[in-house]
Amino acid sequence: MVSPPWALRCWHVPHSALREVVHQSPNVAQAFWLETLMQSAISREWVASLGRRDAVARTAHIICELAVRLQANGLARDLCFRMPWTQIDLADACGISNVHANRVVKELRQLGLAKWEPKRITIKDWHALVRVAEFDAGYLRYRGPGSQSSRSRIRHDGSTKHGQPVFHPFVSGGDEVSLNGPGQQTSRP
Repeated sequence: MVSPPWALRCWHVPHSALREVVHQSPNVAQAFWLETLMQSAISREWVASLGRRDAVARTAHIICELAVRLQANGLARDLCFRMPWTQIDLADACGISNVHANRVVKELRQLGLAKWEPKRITIKDWHALVRVAEFDAGYLRYRGPGSQSSRSRIRHDGSTKHGQPVFHPFVSGGDEVSLNGPGQQTSRP
């Protein structure tokens, strides 16, 4: 079992109270509905991944999804993020054996796609990783503040930071979310 690197608190909310809040606030109702749709889309993508991708592509897909989701929440920076999973956890998530998970991590390293260190993943070649994973972040529906569109994409704009390309997941409505971290500005070409 994977434990999160943060404290978690859960509350039991009676259905009657939830129905009352949703009835009184259309914005809350919409937020719950959108969250339900997104979780459903993620579940569909994972089922499809298990059914049609090989182990390397599944692992690459999980890394891409985590990078986008963590970045959207300010928990990833410069294509690098904390990953408390062990290779056993990875094997469970990908539906492969522990030994196979070890081989897959080694292959990702050898291909120059990702560097998997204890508790940390660094994506070395975003575009190649996306190709291997057949990753399209659209199902995640992350968007920047004020966005009218919900389709999320990753693009490379050619700008650099410390000699390395800067990558931006952005929304086709013109809003951009930086992969540099909160509060740092990016420029559009």
